[in-house]
Amino acid sequence: MKFFALCSDRCASYTEKECEKLGFKNINSVRGGVYFEGSFKDGMNFCLHSFFSTRLLLEIAPPKKVNNPEELYSYAAYVEWEKWLSSKDKTFLVTASGGETTWCRNIASVSLKMKDAICDRERTIFGERSNINKDNPDVVFHLFLDKSKASFYVDFSSRSLSHRHYRVANTPVYMQENIAAALLGFSPFVTLLQKGKILNVVDPFVGSGTILIEAALIASGSVPGLLDQSRFGFLKLPTFCKDDWDKLLENAQKEDDKGKQALRDFSKGEPLFFGYDTDDAMIESANKNAQAAGVAEFIRFENKDATLLERSDIPSGSCVITDPPYGKRMASIGLKPLYFRFAENLGKIIDGGSLTLVTGDEELSLAIPYEDKRIFKILSGALTLSVVNKRFISEEEKAEIERKKNEEKQRRIN
Repeated sequence: MKFFALCSDRCASYTEKECEKLGFKNINSVRGGVYFEGSFKDGMNFCLHSFFSTRLLLEIAPPKKVNNPEELYSYAAYVEWEKWLSSKDKTFLVTASGGETTWCRNIASVSLKMKDAICDRERTIFGERSNINKDNPDVVFHLFLDKSKASFYVDFSSRSLSHRHYRVANTPVYMQENIAAALLGFSPFVTLLQKGKILNVVDPFVGSGTILIEAALIASGSVPGLLDQSRFGFLKLPTFCKDDWDKLLENAQKEDDKGKQALRDFSKGEPLFFGYDTDDAMIESANKNAQAAGVAEFIRFENKDATLLERSDIPSGSCVITDPPYGKRMASIGLKPLYFRFAENLGKIIDGGSLTLVTGDEELSLAIPYEDKRIFKILSGALTLSVVNKRFISEEEKAEIERKKNEEKQRRIN
């Protein structure tokens, strides 16, 4: 079976490493995701373990050149959709994406052609067709158009792969889990964790706590799919094997328990991740979410102003990763000065480490005063986000630089 794991372009390398760790074959990163080959069981295992992917698709018809909607219909008419619908009582939905197709001006109208082909084939086989269900379909089929080629997929994971479902407290604004994981990847946190070093993570605008919860889950080697085992699309597919699934869950739970115990032994009862906010309601929500995710013991949330933090609030070498407020509805708050004051204060108190800051407003990213900052873009759904990255030199590194300068100066004198 050939799978395609969708993810942000900048997260493909992390998704690829997840596939390698799980032992999959023929792994290939492309723009927008990672292809890999494996069994149905391998696909289920990926859904359990992936932090960075947003959705897992299973290819059921390979790319084929089509020149117009009629040719697309003809190709779709020969696909054995009944293997996945199994009966007329199954409901389904068709989604579509793609670009650079000269003959397709409306992706929605083309997806209707695919839907018609599925229904017509069903009428031939069953005498009736399945119903469309937009809210909770049994099966979701996906059409992908790439230039002159069309390929068909079944949604293996469902569209909620990136939602761990630990957010039990309602908050007006929250970050999607896979975006929080991506920010951890953009900082040194994930890279050094893969080398066996655990860094502290600090979020001065903690909100619902997603960044710190993801940090604790990743650091503890948790299996994110265990948080809600009922949300996956493959559970409704006719080739689903409950015995295989139960075995995977059993192994995943052992892996999860072992990882959390290892982090518990490392932390010795002290928090490793620190979140600050001036809203007590947000602090309470973040605590509830961390408890639901099973990682509250590793995180400390406190009511503190992000612009007034002191050196003791940020452990040496920390990854400061945060998602400050932004948006037109918040314009009256005076966000540019907020961003500037926060970054200016951080530069004075942080001892080494890094800043990774994400915002949906490019102008606000430019308000960060560091001349050597790096800014790049990532996509979150239809929203383009700006990510600011900055590394800080520690006091120890500064002293070493000064020592070498003095040695060189003395060498020249002598």
